[in-house]
Amino acid sequence: MRSCNRRGPTFGRGCGHDIFISDDSGNNQKSYTRCGCTYTAPSGYSTGDCGFFTGGSHFSPTDVEVFYEAGFDCPPGCFVNFKFKGDTTNQNFCLIYLANCNFSFSFPSSGLGLSAILRSLDYNQYLKVLFSYLDPVLINKERSRFVRCWHGKTDGWAASTFHSNCDGRGPTVTIIKVNNYIFGGYTDVSWTSSPCAYSSASKAFVFSLYNVKGYNPVKLTQYQNKKNAMYRCSSHGPTFGSRHDIYISNAAKNNQSSYTRCGGTYSNPTGHSAGDCKFFTGASNFTLSDIEVFFEIIN
Repeated sequence: MRSCNRRGPTFGRGCGHDIFISDDSGNNQKSYTRCGCTYTAPSGYSTGDCGFFTGGSHFSPTDVEVFYEAGFDCPPGCFVNFKFKGDTTNQNFCLIYLANCNFSFSFPSSGLGLSAILRSLDYNQYLKVLFSYLDPVLINKERSRFVRCWHGKTDGWAASTFHSNCDGRGPTVTIIKVNNYIFGGYTDVSWTSSPCAYSSASKAFVFSLYNVKGYNPVKLTQYQNKKNAMYRCSSHGPTFGSRHDIYISNAAKNNQSSYTRCGGTYSNPTGHSAGDCKFFTGASNFTLSDIEVFFEIIN
């Protein structure tokens, strides 16, 4: 290989370069391939100008990509997005987006560390709090990782997008932002689209990280109507509790249909009774600023 700040990726030396990518290569035909300089010449080709790869020795790249390999001594929190997309032959492709690994901390349930919503708060403080809520319910405390399947701001706000990306994933954490207020819920049971129905989820809970009166973060566990821990329906976003404690509407960025109600299934916040609940956002009904859903995997 040849390293030079005036060249793209370049391999081999001797008769020139087996592969040479020029500066600003999309706008010129200076890039070229030559056979047999360092690497074995393809069958039927001798050392020198080589039309084997592109049909001509010189070319202008249509596109070029470079990937680097990251082992797991890079914090698993660097795995930001993990989605399965089917192509026309119904094959699954796993798309993993890697971010720079520059964390000053490490948690056993990494993966929430690059939440766009959490990064808008006192990052380390609230991330540690959320991890403390999750720790008792992790599938594996040493190997569990959380990977984002839905982000309203980047993926779109339709409930159908949430279900397409997140249904059948197993345990999930939903993080919701309304103005400066941040809350959400965890469920150990997969989301589904149909039939529309309540479901039990023995480990499910809801939480508030930053609320209207600036109270300390709180985890609210189930105390009644436990068969209604979550509501799964194609027309709903993530929805928790009987009546519902947290309801996220379809296209929740574009309406005020989403709401919170205290005490349906999950404990009432201190000082609040069952019914319309302004504890989480300052109003019972609200428009979302952002939402993220992460699912748990075993590394």
